[in-house]
Amino acid sequence: MATVIEVLTEEHRLLDRLFEHYAATHHAEAAAQLGDALVLHVRIEEEFLYPLVRTALVDGDHLSDEAEDDHEKVKQFVAEAEDTHGPALDELVLELRTDVAIHVRWEEEDLFPRLEEALTTDALEELASRLLAFKRSQPVA
Repeated sequence: MATVIEVLTEEHRLLDRLFEHYAATHHAEAAAQLGDALVLHVRIEEEFLYPLVRTALVDGDHLSDEAEDDHEKVKQFVAEAEDTHGPALDELVLELRTDVAIHVRWEEEDLFPRLEEALTTDALEELASRLLAFKRSQPVA
């Protein structure tokens, strides 16, 4: 069974592929697909990952607050992108990609290793199971 860290890391790779797809096509549909994936990913992390961080790590409240601030920026970018087209959308997606990459690198290089130290594999697998069940319950856009 996969752990929540493995599931979220795979989600990060999916986001990378969606950013690449938009960069290659510049299609509004690719931007919309990226936006939907980002909103779902942010929701998953806020509902599953960050409550765990708050309880598992000594500085978990601080870390979660900072991450959720990053997520608010993502939500604002996605909302703005819905009404943006052409070169302005390209610029917005590029800026978003940079911000998301910084956030992902922090999670994968700092936060995830700390969680692996603090929690059992069973706990990380159980959370992955709940997260995947939640994803399956979401309507496909």
